[in-house]
Amino acid sequence: MSFINPWGLISFISIPILIVLYILKQQHSEHVVSSTYLWKKTEMFMQASTPWQKLRKNLLFFLQLLMLLFLSLAISRPVILSEALDEDFIVIIDTSASMRAEDVSPNRFEYSKKEILRLVNGLLPGQKMSLIEAGNTVTLLVSRSDNKQVLREALEKLECGYSDANIDGAYSLADSIIKESNTSKVILYSDKDYEDSGNLSIVNVAKSRENVAITQATAAYVDDSYTVMSTVVNYGSDKSVTLELYVDDRLVDAKTVLCEKEKPVHTYWRNISQEAGFVKIKITEKDVLPIDNEAYAVLSKNERQKILLVSEESYFIEKVLQAIGNFDIYKTTKDKAESQKGFDLYIYDGFVPSSFQNDGNVWVINPTRSFLGLSLGDLIKGSALDSVETFSGKALSTYIDAANIYLARFWAVTSHNDWEVAMKCGELPAIVTRTTESSQQFIALLFNISETNLPLLKEFPVLVQNMLTYTMPSLLDGDVKFVSGEHIEIRALPNAQKVEVTSPKNVKTTVAPPFPPRGYEATVPGLYHIRQEVRRGEDNIKVNEGYFTVSIPGNESALLSKGHSLDIGESTNQKVKGAIELWPYLLLLVIFIGMTEWWVYYRGNQL
Repeated sequence: MSFINPWGLISFISIPILIVLYILKQQHSEHVVSSTYLWKKTEMFMQASTPWQKLRKNLLFFLQLLMLLFLSLAISRPVILSEALDEDFIVIIDTSASMRAEDVSPNRFEYSKKEILRLVNGLLPGQKMSLIEAGNTVTLLVSRSDNKQVLREALEKLECGYSDANIDGAYSLADSIIKESNTSKVILYSDKDYEDSGNLSIVNVAKSRENVAITQATAAYVDDSYTVMSTVVNYGSDKSVTLELYVDDRLVDAKTVLCEKEKPVHTYWRNISQEAGFVKIKITEKDVLPIDNEAYAVLSKNERQKILLVSEESYFIEKVLQAIGNFDIYKTTKDKAESQKGFDLYIYDGFVPSSFQNDGNVWVINPTRSFLGLSLGDLIKGSALDSVETFSGKALSTYIDAANIYLARFWAVTSHNDWEVAMKCGELPAIVTRTTESSQQFIALLFNISETNLPLLKEFPVLVQNMLTYTMPSLLDGDVKFVSGEHIEIRALPNAQKVEVTSPKNVKTTVAPPFPPRGYEATVPGLYHIRQEVRRGEDNIKVNEGYFTVSIPGNESALLSKGHSLDIGESTNQKVKGAIELWPYLLLLVIFIGMTEWWVYYRGNQL
């Protein structure tokens, strides 16, 4: 015999308490007599005053003692195991952003944790539980453990995320555990409207869909000022909400808009100062999911960058750069190239300077000699290009079919120390890249563009755009809008000494040094600040600052309505194959003894 609730054994302390009460209780009765002389039962009276004599032949006392004994046993939930238990539990908990909804107290996630804790406390002897977190990634928190304390601690440490949930991945992990054990019960705590299937049971904790969310905030620079647009979607019943506009954390305007169910509402703010860095739009009314009531937009004027082109035959590359636009292109000759400074990108076509400027990134097209560890041999016959599965190879070949590009001839490389191959011709490198210790980036095209079919292909402007994206000095690799859990590549500027990111919770993270900067995982929604210290001379440090925003996935704001819920998690109702619980029978005995005790007491008063 075992006990499901061993803590119930503490109730046995009531038995000695009852005994002490009976010892201290006076057990004699008063009689009126004419004289003490004839009182012949003095000795019996004295015996009655002896403590243990009080307990003799006291039927009421023993009946009450039995009641306490059986009641304490019932509280402890004794169980007789008639056969080995063969059913364990695998519990999956959804940690997506929508589980932060507050339609249940304190929110869906914490409510689920409480329900799972009740299930943990109700585990029978021999039962084991696995605990899986289904968030942006799937994590096995506890694997087949019957240690309740380990399970409680794992639940206590678990936090809700801000991204979506990989439920399919979590169930695949659960399925692999099932195949390795006798587990046959998988329970998913979620607010998504899944259906029970096979051995998967759903506990849907959602109750309400009354949520209004800011799904988009964008800004455009037009005529020396910004125009900001916000999009609001109401997933509940029709209502009006108030939108506040903050510019650099200063409240400047507020508007009330009517939001009909599931109809996007666009609101515009115009003539915002060009000196501002960011705006915040906020819904003032409270709803069940507060984390989507704010949205940020970064204000960027997309300032034109400067490119220096050193070439005598630059027609093709120059025309493509002009077509892409948003650049100021400066041309110079070879004899003046090495004295030019202050450019974001230096392009040397058919020419390699004796030294490179360190304030911008560099393209070298059709180099005429070896440089920076890239050793060139002879010009050899070419063929079709082939992209390489390297970081730069993937970046430069985006939206490109390299096999369409043919080279008439190219420079054979004899060694390429510290250079990464992005594309090759046959087995030899054709396009290579390098990032120096000062974060300066180089791209070398080991061929003459006029000796290829590139100018005739749609791939040519795409390749140039990919090269610009890879090398132009910007704080971020791509957009400034991200979704929670997304991996963010932060690019260091040439000669950057330090790169630091500050989160919405004011947590500072140094992502470089060492260089190149490591990736950054942004989870908390809000505005992030990037700060780079760039050396512009021996004693000159320039600080470059920028922002990016993070929001929850749009589908997380569309809270699902309440689905079905199963009676799972109630430890007092749990039944498991192979276990016979005795507490119902013990309670029947307590009731029977209580009725007997009342009858004895009643009959004693009648006599």
